[in-house]
Amino acid sequence: MSQETPFQLPIIDFCKSDLKPGTSEWDLVKSRVWKAISEHGCFKALLDKIPLHVEKSFLGEVKELFDIPLQTKRQHVSEIPFYSYFGKSTPPLQYESFGIEDPSIFDNCNNFTNVLWPHGNPDFRKSVKYFTAQVSQFEKLIRRMILESMGLDNYMDEHMSSTSCVLRVMKYQAPQITEPTYTKHHTDKNLITILYQNQVDGLEVQTKHGMDEWSIAPALPSIDFCKSDLKPGTSEWDLVKSRVWKAISEHGCFKALLDKIPLHVEKSFLGEVKELFDIPLQTKRQHVSEIPFYSYFGKSTPPLQYESFGIEDPSIFDNCNNFTNVLWPHGNPDFR
Repeated sequence: MSQETPFQLPIIDFCKSDLKPGTSEWDLVKSRVWKAISEHGCFKALLDKIPLHVEKSFLGEVKELFDIPLQTKRQHVSEIPFYSYFGKSTPPLQYESFGIEDPSIFDNCNNFTNVLWPHGNPDFRKSVKYFTAQVSQFEKLIRRMILESMGLDNYMDEHMSSTSCVLRVMKYQAPQITEPTYTKHHTDKNLITILYQNQVDGLEVQTKHGMDEWSIAPALPSIDFCKSDLKPGTSEWDLVKSRVWKAISEHGCFKALLDKIPLHVEKSFLGEVKELFDIPLQTKRQHVSEIPFYSYFGKSTPPLQYESFGIEDPSIFDNCNNFTNVLWPHGNPDFR
C-alpha cells in the first residue's frame, strides 16, 4: 500500500436549511456531489439532521448490543448474506457485525430486537428506528441528486420505490500490535453506502492510479458551527468546544462549517475580490503599510504566481474606506 500521495476526500456540507430541489443552494450542492462521485466515487458528508442526544443514544444502544453474550448474539441469523451476526476473533483483527434489514420499518426493527432481548428493549428499537430513518432520508436525497445529474428525472419515482436499505453495525477491536493492520480491500455492491466512523478515521480509499495504490484520507477535522442553539453553557456548546480544543491540540487547525453568510453575499464578496486583483499592477502597488504583510505583495516568478493584500480590521468603517479609496480613487461602495 502506497501512502506517498495521500489525498483528502471532498467534503460537502448538507447543513443548509434551504436545501430543497429547484433552489440555487440545491443546484450548488448537487454539482459538488456529482463532481465528487465522478472523480472519487465518494465524499465526506456533513449533516446536522440528527440531534446530539439521538446520536449519543444510538451509539450507546449499539455498544449495549455488542456487549450481549456471544451465545445470544449468534441467535441472529439470516439467509441474506452479511445480515447474520458475524464475529471474527482471530488476531490481529477482532471484528463483529450485525445486519438489520431496513430498521426504519417497525416490524423489522422489532423482530431483531426481540431476538437479542427476548423481554424487549424499547429504547434500542426506538433509537435505531429513528436514527435509520434520518440516514435513509439523507441517502434518498443523495440518490435524487445523482439521478438529476444524470438527466434521469423521469425515472425518479420508479427508482426510489425499487430500492431498500440495510443497517450494518460493526465493531473493531484495536489490535494489540504496533504494525498497521488492514481489512481486505473491497468494493461495496450496493448502490450507495453511508459510513459513519464514530470519530475513528480508519477509512482507506483506492485511488485512480492502479490496484496497488491506496491512500489514507487524512482530512483536517471538520467542525460544524451551523447549530442554531450554539450558546455558552449548553450541551451543544460544550460538545463543539471540546472538538475545537481537540483539533487545535492535535492539528493546530480545523475546517469550520458555517452557514451564517448567505450564498448571495458569499458570491458577491468573491466577485469583489476578483475585481480587486484585476486592478492594474501600478494601482495595486499604491497600497502600502508599515505593518509587515499588510502592503500589496506580488510575485510573478514561476512556478509561484502569488498576490496578496492586508487590510487591518475591515469591520471598522474608516479602515475599509481608506483601503477602498486608495485602490478606487473615485470610490467603490459595493466593495466597501
